[in-house]
Amino acid sequence: MRSGSSLCLIRPGHKLKLYDLLTGMLMASGNDAAYTVAVTTARAVKTDTAKTDAQAVAYFSELMNSYASSIGMKDSRFAWQALHRTRWGCFSELFC
Repeated sequence: MRSGSSLCLIRPGHKLKLYDLLTGMLMASGNDAAYTVAVTTARAVKTDTAKTDAQAVAYFSELMNSYASSIGMKDSRFAWQALHRTRWGCFSELFC
């Protein structure tokens, strides 16, 4: 996760429900909730390989793009923006 990112303050060992993480993602301080959902989902979907957090987030982006395409979303693209900024920005910027 990018330095200076807004957080919900999820700590290692916290046991959270998906609902709690989704609620955290909708808050201005929810980047760690979104990151946790992406990493956990990617590892649950593809259990045959060990993935670093970065690899899991990249795979989650692939899953999101595949699903978006399958439901006809032609002008959407999901990407992990931890290393650089692009015109897509981040979720919280859409609602500021």
